[in-house]
Amino acid sequence: MTNDKIERIKKILTEWNPAKDSQFEITDINNYDTEAKDLIFNLEIEFDFPERKVTLTQTLKMLKEVLNEAFKLHLTNFDCEPHATSIMKILNESE
Repeated sequence: MTNDKIERIKKILTEWNPAKDSQFEITDINNYDTEAKDLIFNLEIEFDFPERKVTLTQTLKMLKEVLNEAFKLHLTNFDCEPHATSIMKILNESE
């Protein structure tokens, strides 16, 4: 995975900023660097990415899991779908 793709995913997450409404005090999000990398890592393990292109369903599932676990959120498919769509497109671009 190129740093460019990671940076573009971080930008999507930072602009969205789902952790802003977290009930827990979050002191160091670091522009969602850890979450972007966790998302990619989990897609690699569970769905054999990048050998296979990821689907919206797979990206949505992992995005929700990573963010909900990291920030104790309760994001739904509806909350995540526009962002998962953008992330999926970035991930599936040819290197």
